[in-house]
Amino acid sequence: MEHTKGIIKGSKTLTLKPKDGGSLLEVNWDVKMSGLAGMFTGMIKKHIRNGTEQAMEAIKQHAERS
Repeated sequence: MEHTKGIIKGSKTLTLKPKDGGSLLEVNWDVKMSGLAGMFTGMIKKHIRNGTEQAMEAIKQHAERS
């Protein structure tokens, strides 16, 4: 997924791999901040990381119930 508009530009790659009879979902963000957001890059990246971890945990919980 490419993010090309706004102050955050870059990509998010989701990779699904087989692992030990199950699946492994990996997420990789490659983002750049522009304008004033550049001053808050660390804080914004931490927010993205935390949101991604919460989403991944929710996906895992749902998959394990199915």
